[in-house]
Amino acid sequence: MNGPDEKERDEQGKDAFEAALSRAMRRVEIGADLSAKLLTLAAEAEERRAAEGTRLRLAKLNIDGRVLVFPRQRMWMGGAMAAALVMGCFVSVHVHEQHVQERTARVQQQFVTAMRVTYEALAQTRGQLKQAGVQLQPASSQE
Repeated sequence: MNGPDEKERDEQGKDAFEAALSRAMRRVEIGADLSAKLLTLAAEAEERRAAEGTRLRLAKLNIDGRVLVFPRQRMWMGGAMAAALVMGCFVSVHVHEQHVQERTARVQQQFVTAMRVTYEALAQTRGQLKQAGVQLQPASSQE
């Protein structure tokens, strides 16, 4: 199955693949006229953005490089988002506590109702037993 011929073909295939990949990844220099044209287009686009007052602007780092920069008028947005998140946390905690209190009140009301129903049923049963002539001993005397 994996004889010496197959290993040799695999290695040759890997070598061919690596060679093709190296050729594809090789650095290619662009012509001076193309780079000048691209820099001219970038400068024109930056002038248009500056004239239109768009939200993003290009700032020069050095002669050749440029980077996107956020304008200062939007600096407050980070603080506003943080404040909204903190407020959301406090509101969610308050809502959760309110739900817990409502659930506790509902459970307590259900318990009181169940105790009342049980007491009334027990009183009715005792009355029926008393009418039948059955004498119940008090709980303290059963000890």
